[in-house]
Amino acid sequence: LGLRLSAGFDLAGFEARFGVAFATVFGTVAQALEGEGLLAAAGGRCCLTPRGRRYHDAVSARFAEVL
Repeated sequence: LGLRLSAGFDLAGFEARFGVAFATVFGTVAQALEGEGLLAAAGGRCCLTPRGRRYHDAVSARFAEVL
């Protein structure tokens, strides 16, 4: 997805690539991760916070649980 990148990934690009909005699939977990200070979504992009980058594997596992 691009979570390892400092800039994260483009939410519209996600929808174009997968045919579904990121929030539709991952909205609940993304909100939880934002609340924990691990993820940030703004300006049409989603990225890990500095704290989230330290815990990238755990964050990725949380997204994988949804699939």
